[in-house]
Amino acid sequence: MIRHEGRLIGGIVDANGLNRPNPSELSQWIVAMSVDDVDVAVRAVEANGGRVRASPVDVAERGLLALVEDSQGAALALLQTRDGNPLDGDTPVGGILWDELWTEDAEGAIAFYRAIAPYDADDRATASGASYRCLTANGRPRVGILKNPAPGLAPTWVTYIRTADPRSITTGVEALGGEILAPPQERDLGGQVAFIADPSGAGIAIQTLSIN
Repeated sequence: MIRHEGRLIGGIVDANGLNRPNPSELSQWIVAMSVDDVDVAVRAVEANGGRVRASPVDVAERGLLALVEDSQGAALALLQTRDGNPLDGDTPVGGILWDELWTEDAEGAIAFYRAIAPYDADDRATASGASYRCLTANGRPRVGILKNPAPGLAPTWVTYIRTADPRSITTGVEALGGEILAPPQERDLGGQVAFIADPSGAGIAIQTLSIN
């Protein structure tokens, strides 16, 4: 389990035993989507063109978790929490800030996820005036849907960690065996962002701005 300031924010799984068609994708961060009933959600995944990679299992204090792919092949977990979801609030530096789906078919993705969970779709304007798609629940944005900015990259979920200064982190990434995938840069949504990979190859984003 991974904790930040006492709060459970993630976990690490030994994936060497998984049968994956592409070994290069073995190490990655997996977004966990909260659902009321994981068995019902798994059936909805299959009914809407997705695929089940691993049936629901009991994950200690977190609850019941299944590993699936959406209709475009992006991997994610479905989680039926044991003690409920964390309360909405500000994300501290070092915490999980945001999750974003990179895809060539935003409308298809929105339709898929609205069939899985009670989401609404919402468009938000960026600094340049471009439209940024969000899925919302209970009146709050929960995840973003972005046209894939990386040519040749299969549809994928990207997790963002809030940081005070991406440059202070990227300066130490390579010395720790990681890789800088994209250096710190201004983001159209505001703030600064950088993309890095850990020594296992799992990529993640570090972002200065809280997305509201």
